[in-house]
Amino acid sequence: MKWYYRIMTFGILGLALAFPFFIENKDGKPMLSLPTGDDITASAKKALPPATVYKWRDANGQWHYGDNPPADARELTPMTINTNTNIVQSVKLPKEEAPTVLSPVPGASGGYEPPKSEEDLLTLDRAMNLMKDAQAVRDSMEARGEHLRQIVGESN
Repeated sequence: MKWYYRIMTFGILGLALAFPFFIENKDGKPMLSLPTGDDITASAKKALPPATVYKWRDANGQWHYGDNPPADARELTPMTINTNTNIVQSVKLPKEEAPTVLSPVPGASGGYEPPKSEEDLLTLDRAMNLMKDAQAVRDSMEARGEHLRQIVGESN
């Protein structure tokens, strides 16, 4: 008996899936159809006529675009659009330049060395100043937090 219900279920499902291939739409063609060779080849594409779109400004100064402009449109400009072209243009990438290689200076030993700055060096004095600055920031944040807790009415 289980097999009978399974076969009936698959039969009903198959009919439901095949239904759109046999029911005709308003044009007298099936709602769905399988593609043919003409649908796949490039020669099957038909050229569409160019479309005319209008650009106009309304009474508030706002620009609008549409197929049919209103009668009170100002600065009406018709535009012809070729519908057989790709609207989305590809992104043009800049040409990559070859990386410049620095050659050693004649007579100098080794290659190019960038200039060294005193600020790039971490001395003991600079490290201690950084630690003092970090502690001052921490103390300031703790004092601010305590002040905010007093304003809200919370206390430790």
